[in-house]
Amino acid sequence: MDVFDLLERHEGLRLKPYCDRCGTELIPRPGSYICSCDPFDQKTGNITIGIGRNLSADGIVAYEARVLLGKDVTFARAHLTNWGFFNNLDEVRQAACIDLCCNVGRAGFDEFRDLIADLQAGEYQDAAASLRNSLADHEEPRRIDELATMLETGQWPAGAF
Repeated sequence: MDVFDLLERHEGLRLKPYCDRCGTELIPRPGSYICSCDPFDQKTGNITIGIGRNLSADGIVAYEARVLLGKDVTFARAHLTNWGFFNNLDEVRQAACIDLCCNVGRAGFDEFRDLIADLQAGEYQDAAASLRNSLADHEEPRRIDELATMLETGQWPAGAF
């Protein structure tokens, strides 16, 4: 046994956010989470994940964010590979699809039926128009415009490194 085993023994391993006070998995709601703590009690728990990581106080470091992003990109790429068109796209268009998939989720990406049909047909101008006419464009217009331009041109955005 070492200190890592000891901490895991005492803290446990929790892969979803939980309240460290009451131990319940947190239910997301806009701007916060709901747990089982007594709402009239002045003490509140901390948002915790993993093996006792107090996200409320400590957050994560850039390296950890990159590791999580790497996993997200891997999952998105694996999902998109199921669509026949994806492997035929150039690197830039694949990146645009991965970015969108990471943003809206794998199930959310599948809802972009017009975009998918346009990409399957190799109609990149139409794919860009489909994306720009989507609900996502109303929520994040700059991001969606950049992704649409990438789909149209097959070029990385200006200023990309």
